[in-house]
Amino acid sequence: EEMKEDSAEDEEDDIAKYEKEDNDAINEEDNKASNEEDEEEEEDEEMKEDSNEIEGESDSQENDSEEMNSEDAKESNVRKQIEKAKEAKDKEVSLDDIKKKFKGLFNRLSEGNIEIIFEQAVQMVRAISKSPASLKEFQQIVIDAYLLAAVLPVHPLSNLQPVYCAFMIALSRILGDNFLITVLKDVYRNFLNEAEAIESSSVRKNSLYALRCFYQLGAIKAELVLEILGELLKDLTPSNIDVMSHYAQNVGLDLRKEQPLKLKLFIEAAEEKLAELVAEDPVKKRMEYFVEILQEVRNNKKQTLHDMLKQKVQPFITWLKSNRIVSSINAGPVDLNLQALMEAPSKSLETKVIQRDVLKKLAREGDLKGEMALLEDIAVEQKMNTQIKKLIFTTMMTAIDHVDAFEKLIQLSLTSAQEREIVRVLVNCCGQEKYYNKFYAALGWKLCEYKNDFRYTFKYVMWDHMKNLHRYSLRKINNLARFFADMLHTFALPIAILKALEFQTMSQYQTIFLNIVLEEIFKM
Repeated sequence: EEMKEDSAEDEEDDIAKYEKEDNDAINEEDNKASNEEDEEEEEDEEMKEDSNEIEGESDSQENDSEEMNSEDAKESNVRKQIEKAKEAKDKEVSLDDIKKKFKGLFNRLSEGNIEIIFEQAVQMVRAISKSPASLKEFQQIVIDAYLLAAVLPVHPLSNLQPVYCAFMIALSRILGDNFLITVLKDVYRNFLNEAEAIESSSVRKNSLYALRCFYQLGAIKAELVLEILGELLKDLTPSNIDVMSHYAQNVGLDLRKEQPLKLKLFIEAAEEKLAELVAEDPVKKRMEYFVEILQEVRNNKKQTLHDMLKQKVQPFITWLKSNRIVSSINAGPVDLNLQALMEAPSKSLETKVIQRDVLKKLAREGDLKGEMALLEDIAVEQKMNTQIKKLIFTTMMTAIDHVDAFEKLIQLSLTSAQEREIVRVLVNCCGQEKYYNKFYAALGWKLCEYKNDFRYTFKYVMWDHMKNLHRYSLRKINNLARFFADMLHTFALPIAILKALEFQTMSQYQTIFLNIVLEEIFKM
């Protein structure tokens, strides 16, 4: 029993012990669970705080992006406005820019590029013709630029006067007679405004040389020239006598044809002036030389010299007749005497005298600048990079037919070295055509008929092409072969040119070329 009681007590102790351990374990688990819950709550709070921070950052980023977008929008609007303003400014024709451009045009103006320079000037006229006020200022800018280049230089410019005068006459056919009258009046006023400065004599000579060229180019009549010479005869200075001698040599026979009676009276007045001079007078020898020239003009003994001097002006007379813009405008000489010229209103540049029909004609023909730019781009693509090649190319491409092209090319008055470029450009254009065009053979025949030098140039050019046939397409070989066959058929070129081919070692391209040449000749 005691043992039972002891065992019962031990069991109760064990049970209590186990229960205590279980309770401790449960308490520990509860504590752990509560700790885990606390940790989870803390993590949740931290996550909420982080999310709030992220949301705050995102909100701030959104606000920043909105601000940046608004700033970018403002900047883009400002840029657009600036670009629009620049475009509007570019569209407006600045008179200051025109002044600089015309000064550059006159500095570059020469016999070889007068056609190109004039076309650039016509584009300026068309651009500014919409504004009457600007057009009036534009005309005065042109006159000032002309006087600065042709009349006011320190040295006499007798050789360059025909170029400047032809350019101004062509412009006057677009801008009207009052423009030319103002030019003549300003030129003569510079002659009258004598100063004691060193350059006064050169200004006087340049003014009178310019008036002489205007007369030779058909802008003024013989009466006005004789009146000017009469004014010079009243004051026998060495400079005036030299200028009168220059007039007598260059235009004396022309004055004799147009106004023989007035010229006779002028010669008699000059002889009387000579008789009045004493032997010691320093200008007597100059005057005797001048009177001798006048007597030879009266007796028609200066024809050879006159013809030789007129050759300097003849290319510009031909250019005024052949220029496609102004050749169709009937513009006679200014019918004014010296008194009427000087009494003309100062700077009479009324816009109503503008040749509106000329501008309409230019508009119907299309934008000249765009057309010339397109042709120049095509010329550059075909490796015609020099100004002479571009000029020849545009002349050929704008011609009506081969006769018109031949006349325009001859009127360019190129040197012998520059004329060789005509043949090179012609053959190159023929090879580049999509289909063979007989225009080039007809033009080549006209050139060879005109001058034998073109035959030699064609020979060497064809030799160069025959040696490089392996580099060409079949289309180009076909065009060159048919061109050569046409030139042989018209006897413009000899068949001996084929000796450049090595018949025993010909390439397949040279064989194709020769076959086409012979087939075309047999067909003819």
